[in-house]
Amino acid sequence: MSALGVETSQVFGAGDAQRGQRLVEDRFAEFQPTAEIIVFSNPDLDVADPAYQAVVKALVQELRGLERVATVVSFYDTGFPFMVSNDRRVLMARLLFEPEKLQTLSEEYIGPVVDAVATARLAAAPQGFEIEIVGAVSTGKAFETIVDEDFSKILMITLVGGFFILVLAFGAVV
Repeated sequence: MSALGVETSQVFGAGDAQRGQRLVEDRFAEFQPTAEIIVFSNPDLDVADPAYQAVVKALVQELRGLERVATVVSFYDTGFPFMVSNDRRVLMARLLFEPEKLQTLSEEYIGPVVDAVATARLAAAPQGFEIEIVGAVSTGKAFETIVDEDFSKILMITLVGGFFILVLAFGAVV
C-alpha cells in the first residue's frame, strides 16, 4: 500500500488483521516478495507452434538479463498446465524480482522490465501477438504515471481558469 501513500495499519484498522499485519511488517518490513506476470496471447497460434515459442523465449531470455530480476519462468520452462489457457492460445510467464523494498523496485527496476515488454509487444504485434504485464510493481508504476499526468493537467486548467476568474472579477490584470 506504500505506493498509494497509505500505511497498511490505516487500511487494516484494529483487531486480529492489524496484529497479523504488524507481525509481518516487524519481521519482514525490509523485503517484499514481488512477482510480475507476463501474459502472451495469439488467437491464431497454438502454444506448441515454434513461432509462439520463439516470441516467448526471446522475451523471457531478455528479462532474465535485467538487473534485480531473480528469475523468469514460462510454460516452456515448467510445463505447468495452469500457465496455459484451455484453448492453448494464451500462456503466462512469471517474473520474480530479488527481494527488495517495494518502493525501490518501483522506482529503479521496473522501468527496464516494462520497456522490454513494450518493445516485444510492438515487435510481435504484426504476427497477431498481444503481450501484457501485470503485477504489484508495474501496476503501481502505471498508476503513479497516470496520476502525475492527470494532476499536471488539472493544475494547468485550475491556474488558467483561476486567472480568467480574477480578470473577470476585478476587471484588470494585476
